[in-house]
Amino acid sequence: MAMENQQVKNVLLIILKSVLILASILLLIYPALSNGYALLYSDSATYIASGHDKAVPIDRPIFYGLFVWNTCMGQSLWIVILLQAVIVFALVYYTFSLFAPSGKRIYFSFLTILVLSLFTGLPNYVCQIMPDLFSGILIWLTLLFYFSKTRKSRIFLGIGILFSAIVHNSNLLTFSLLVSFMVLISFVPYFNELRRRTFVLLALAVGSWLFVPSVNYLFQHEFYISKGGGVFFMGRLIESGIVKEYLDENCENNTYELCKYKDNLPQYGWQFCWDAGSPLYAGGCYETGWGNCWIEKNAEYKKIIIDILTTPKYLSEFVKISIRDFFRQFVYFDMVSFSKLDKGVGLDSVVETYLADHFMMSEAQQLKESIFFTTRNLIQRYFIGFSALFILGWIIYYSFKRKVNRNVWLAILIVLSGLIINALIVSAISMVECRYQGRVIWLVPLIACLMVFVPAKFGKTVPLQVFAEGNDRKMKIS
Repeated sequence: MAMENQQVKNVLLIILKSVLILASILLLIYPALSNGYALLYSDSATYIASGHDKAVPIDRPIFYGLFVWNTCMGQSLWIVILLQAVIVFALVYYTFSLFAPSGKRIYFSFLTILVLSLFTGLPNYVCQIMPDLFSGILIWLTLLFYFSKTRKSRIFLGIGILFSAIVHNSNLLTFSLLVSFMVLISFVPYFNELRRRTFVLLALAVGSWLFVPSVNYLFQHEFYISKGGGVFFMGRLIESGIVKEYLDENCENNTYELCKYKDNLPQYGWQFCWDAGSPLYAGGCYETGWGNCWIEKNAEYKKIIIDILTTPKYLSEFVKISIRDFFRQFVYFDMVSFSKLDKGVGLDSVVETYLADHFMMSEAQQLKESIFFTTRNLIQRYFIGFSALFILGWIIYYSFKRKVNRNVWLAILIVLSGLIINALIVSAISMVECRYQGRVIWLVPLIACLMVFVPAKFGKTVPLQVFAEGNDRKMKIS
């Protein structure tokens, strides 16, 4: 009888855990369920097409496009967002597997997903056909790499880090700068036991810079990182006003094509890059495809950029503007809105061409009206502020009791550095845009959840442990 009761309890426990996993996935994809389809951004078409056509886009890496296509195989984008939701759940569950008792991991994971889904924009990034989700995942995987306990787990984490770094050029820069910062930190006596794993991450960062052009060579027979970097950065410098000043002072002694348009430059960088009336698409290059304009004019733009950045006057202006915009970007993390899509053009035609579930898109809310997240943005702002204050208060309270160890300091150091570096990069080379910081801000309440659910093992009693390579021998930091 006792054995039968135990079997019934085991079955009920399995059912309960399965329900919690399913509920977690549903929480992460509810924006898509509300929309009636995956959320599509203006760049989503490029990723869908590049994965199918096996062609490296002019303006971005091919890896997320390959991920989308090899996930859905032309059938449905629901498969992609379901996989992205599973990845996020697995990430949270693995985090608690490092700190929580085995019997409580699933419950803490569900509660964390519930909090992040209700009070942050994480589900929006899960439901988008965009690589933005992997910006936050990249930073968190870097943190977990230090906490991982076995060589096998570090291999899987390393693969995840590599993929997350190469799906977007800004991720590659963020990861490289974050690892470089951690190299410096590893020489601080308090963190010197981190040095071995930090140099593994450094090797991974260097390898990613070689992996991207190698794959580009495989598909395009050219060894390069990006063909559109000069165009993007030119858009940024035009938006800052520096290019107008530069052209006014230098066009008399140069024959740059851009000089013809110095009095009619776009106001914003995105207008320069994407508006058909932009100087970028003037001169007949657009007739053979917009990508040809990027290739033809990238060389000239690079010359102008180099001249600007090597001239103290313009460099000083650029630094001042970048610092100003960094502070704006760091606290600008609203969920991006989605404008109503017109039928028969753009995304609609791409989805209909490549995907079997295109009929679902025709019924999606996104094709009927613009989608805004005014209330959710307000909730997220207050919740991020509350989470930051909670973390600060937690640290102050337990610091007085001398119960804050390296686990907490390392987590805060990596996440805060990742947030700062992310904002620095995008504000310097692109523009101030809410989605750039919104894609990583959910990491702040994730740390707060660890402090709430597993305070003992995460921060108050158990010191950070680093495992020696080779035999995984534990080395406790004294």
